[in-house]
Amino acid sequence: MEGSLFMKNRIGLFLFAGALALMPSRGFAQTCTLGPFTSATPLSTINSQISSAQSGAIVCLQRGQVWSAASGLSISASHPGASRVTICASTGTSCTDSGAANPRIAVTGTCVSLNGGAGGYNISNLDCYNSDANNGVKAWGIDHGTHDVTISGGVIDGFWQAAYLDGGSGADADKIKWGVCGHPVEIRGGPALTDRDRSVSWGGLTNSSISLWIHDFNGPSSGSHSNTSHWIDLAQNGNLSPTTSSHDVTFECGLYQFTNSSAGTSLLKINRGYHIVFRDNTFQVVAGKASTSVISLADHAAGGTEGITGSGVNCAGAEIYRNKFLGGSAIFNGIGADICVYNNIFDWTNSGDAMTGVMAFHYETAAAGDTPISNVRIYNNTIYKNSGIESFPSLVRDNPGTPTRTLPSNNALFNNLVWDTTPNSLNAAVWGSNCGTFGANGANIKNNFVYTPNDSTPGIWSGCSAASGTNSAPYNTDPGLVDAKNGNFALATGSVLAGKGIAAGAPSNGDFLQNARQSPPSIGAYEVVSGVAPLQPPVLIQITTN
Repeated sequence: MEGSLFMKNRIGLFLFAGALALMPSRGFAQTCTLGPFTSATPLSTINSQISSAQSGAIVCLQRGQVWSAASGLSISASHPGASRVTICASTGTSCTDSGAANPRIAVTGTCVSLNGGAGGYNISNLDCYNSDANNGVKAWGIDHGTHDVTISGGVIDGFWQAAYLDGGSGADADKIKWGVCGHPVEIRGGPALTDRDRSVSWGGLTNSSISLWIHDFNGPSSGSHSNTSHWIDLAQNGNLSPTTSSHDVTFECGLYQFTNSSAGTSLLKINRGYHIVFRDNTFQVVAGKASTSVISLADHAAGGTEGITGSGVNCAGAEIYRNKFLGGSAIFNGIGADICVYNNIFDWTNSGDAMTGVMAFHYETAAAGDTPISNVRIYNNTIYKNSGIESFPSLVRDNPGTPTRTLPSNNALFNNLVWDTTPNSLNAAVWGSNCGTFGANGANIKNNFVYTPNDSTPGIWSGCSAASGTNSAPYNTDPGLVDAKNGNFALATGSVLAGKGIAAGAPSNGDFLQNARQSPPSIGAYEVVSGVAPLQPPVLIQITTN
C-alpha cells in the first residue's frame, strides 16, 4: 500500500480480541465458475459475463492483473441475497485473500457502477485506482435501489469521491456492507483540486454497515472548500428529493485518520435518521486543527423535519460506544435526540487546538420545527486531557448563541471520569454548559469523577444545585488508573472509582473491553474485574492486504 502511514502492505485496526471469533469466515476457498480473467480479457467482456451470470456464480479476477480503461465494471443484474454472485481476487482457480497484488482497475471514470436495482453480490479485494490527477469522479457508484451487496478489502486511491450513493431514483441503497470487520476498505489519496468539496461518500443508506480505513485523504488547500468537508455525508440530498431517513446503519471496526483537518471538517454528517451506531472505531487527528467534531448531527437546509430521533426510546436515535477518539473534538449535536454515548475513550494528549469536548450542544441555527435536543445520555466514559486551551471544556460545551427553537431537555451526565492535567499556566476546563440542559438545576448530573491536580477550581458545574455524587474539591485525588500517561486507562487495584457509579442506566453490554459491569458499576469506561482474567485491551492488529 504505497504511501501509507503504516508498514507497506499492512493495515492497522483496533479490534477487540473477544470479537475475533465474530469475524466473517474467510477460510473456505471458492472455486471459480467464470474466469479467472486476466487483463487480456477486456472489461466489456467481463461485464457481459457478470450480467449473464447465474445466482451463486464465482467470478474471478486474477491477482496481479491491471485493467486500464475509461470506465470499469458496470453491474445491473439482481440476485437473491441468499444466493449472491461473488466477484473476487483469485490465485489460479480459487478466490484468495492474499498472494500477488489485488486485481486493479485503473480508470479515468467510475471504477464500479452498481446500477439501480442491482443486488446480490459479494465483491472482495478489488483495487480502484484513478489515472487522471484532476478527476471529479467517483470510485464506486451505488445507486438508489441497490441491495444486498458486500464489499470487502481493496483500495480506493486517487478519486474525488470514494462512493456516491445518490444516483438514480427510489429508495436508498439497502443491506450494503462497505467493508467488514477484519477486512475493511482502504481509502486514501486524491486529486489536487483547486476549490471543490471532496467526500468519501454521499447519500443515504438503510440496514447497512461501514468498516473503512481512511488516511491521507485531503481536499484543496485553499478556497471555500479547503481541506476535507464531511467525509461521509448521510445528509439526504440537501433540498433535493428523496429526503428519507438513513436508518439502521452501523459504523464498526474502522480507523479514521485525519491528516490536515481544519475548521469545517467532520467525519460524518447526518441530518435525519434513527438507529445509527458507532462502535469499536478509532478516530485520530494526525495533524491539523481539531476544533470541529468528528461526528456531526446537524441540519442540512433540507425540506421537512430534520433530526436524529428514537421517538423517546433510550439509544434508539444513535448509539456511540467502545470507540477511541484520539485528538480533536468528538460529537456536535444540533438536532439529535435519544442518543447514548458510553464506554468510550477520549484521549486528547496531542490536541493543540480549541476543542468542544465530548459533545457540543448547539440549538441556534436549525429550523424551529426540527428535532429538539433531548434524552441525550453521556455516561461511563473516560476523558483524558493533559494539554490544550483552557477556555474549551473537555466534557460538555453548550453554545446556543441566540436560541431559535425549543431548548434541550431531559439529558443526563453520569459515571464519567475526567482526568485533566493541563499545566498550571492554562488550568483545567471541564465544563462549559448550562446546567439546565441536564434537568432543573442539573438534576441529571450524577456520580462523575473529576481529577484536576493543577487546578483546585476547574470550570465545573458550579451553580447546578441538584448535581450530586461527584468528588469534592480540590479535585486532586488520583483515580487510580494503570498507566494513564501511556494510554492505559484500565482501573488499577484499589482504584477509588470501583463501584462508585450509579446502577440505573449503566451499560448493559459490559465495559470498554466487554467485561461485565458490576452493581453498582465503576466510574469510567472500564470496570473492575475480580477473580477472573479480563479480556485484553485492544491491540493494533496487522492485517495483510495489497
